[in-house]
Amino acid sequence: MIPKYNVWLGQARIMRQGWEAKFALLLDGVSEEVKLHDQAFSPMAKRNVAATIYEKVVDFEKTWKKAYRLTPMPKLLADLGESARKEAEANPGARKYEYVSCIGHGAKTGKWDEHLFRAFWDGTKYEIGGIVGYSGDVKDRVDYAGKCRLMADAIKMARQLYQAEHGSDPNDAKTLKLFMAPEFFFRGAQGAYDVGCVSEIAEAMKKVTQDPKFSDWLFVLGTVIGASFDDRLVCTKCGKSGAKSFQRVGVNQFACAGCPADSVKERRLGARIDNVALVQKGGEADDRNAYVVAKEYVSHIDFRRRASPHALKEGKKETGYDGVAILNGWNKDRRIDIRGQALRALAPSGSRDAGGGTPSKFLDERMGGSIFTIDGIKFGLEICLDHLNQRLSPGTGVQVQLVPSAGASLKQFACVPNGIAFNVDGLAAKCDARVNSGGAPSATAEVEHTTQGNITVYEPVAIP
Repeated sequence: MIPKYNVWLGQARIMRQGWEAKFALLLDGVSEEVKLHDQAFSPMAKRNVAATIYEKVVDFEKTWKKAYRLTPMPKLLADLGESARKEAEANPGARKYEYVSCIGHGAKTGKWDEHLFRAFWDGTKYEIGGIVGYSGDVKDRVDYAGKCRLMADAIKMARQLYQAEHGSDPNDAKTLKLFMAPEFFFRGAQGAYDVGCVSEIAEAMKKVTQDPKFSDWLFVLGTVIGASFDDRLVCTKCGKSGAKSFQRVGVNQFACAGCPADSVKERRLGARIDNVALVQKGGEADDRNAYVVAKEYVSHIDFRRRASPHALKEGKKETGYDGVAILNGWNKDRRIDIRGQALRALAPSGSRDAGGGTPSKFLDERMGGSIFTIDGIKFGLEICLDHLNQRLSPGTGVQVQLVPSAGASLKQFACVPNGIAFNVDGLAAKCDARVNSGGAPSATAEVEHTTQGNITVYEPVAIP
């Protein structure tokens, strides 16, 4: 069992006495990972950090053996490495597959309303174009039920295509079938669902993916956009916010010291945006390999944004909304049309995006959950703008890099040499699979799936 950080720190202080600087430095690296393990908020994050602890202990042992061939590594470190190895492999299991076949659902999820306008104002020019459009049913559950049916149909067609092309291959049992849909697959006419719908969609899709015939499949079911409102007490005079800043003076009545009476009002500060990818291992009814990976950055082109063209022309603060969108000035004005209101877009709590607060949840990719291990394969997932901002960095040991997007293509490899990078883009309705060695697998089948998009099956590629 991996010890608590304070326990390990005491053990490490005793162990390192008299060591050369290089060994003390390596031990410090191990201790930092033990600290992260102690802070991890989910079983997935703990397993991911445990895998890194094991790797660092192995590196320590190699250095130790070069200096002391006949002297075994300190037992505390050996025990830590063994505990980390067992935890890292507890759920994901041993390496089960030797190949992966990327299967993309190139659905058209990015939409632009041609009859509306977009206004840019940079102080010198004024231009017109199209703006983001929302589509679907205004009722969340009606909308996502229809999307679930479309996804189930796409999965059915994907399996038929794969079976026809590769079902009789001698390595079929050793091949992981990796199905991925693009960003914004689950969205709706209000720009986002109520955040409570995320878990409901995951459960609805699990009824499809848990079928035993999908036991060698892994599903990345596009992304779900959920929004929740941030309502707080605010002093309209001094700007303080939060109930702890005020004194209760009656039922639902508060006062701000030094400010006029009745200056404390409840205000809606914005909409918290949760854009999450749903990951499910096929053939499994439980949650041991069902993950939710959150997008860290809110993109300025992801939502409908509207402003007054008169205010733009005059270079003044925006005062009204009339169907014209502004896409620049994002960090100054993050207002979006969301669930029938024009509100400031708030980033996920703990992210490095503006308004995310203290970057704790996403500071380490493994802690935020963008890296996960299933069946002994290490995956890294970046949603659209996260990929463009290089959320995943080389050196993490990711073997398969996943990029569901709506406007982003593959820009850089974060996977190991000969690793696989896979992108499904909902703006271009295109799929792209590449190998981090300059090659790319061939698409062996591609067919239209109703009006929603296409299904593309790529030849199996060896997993490094």
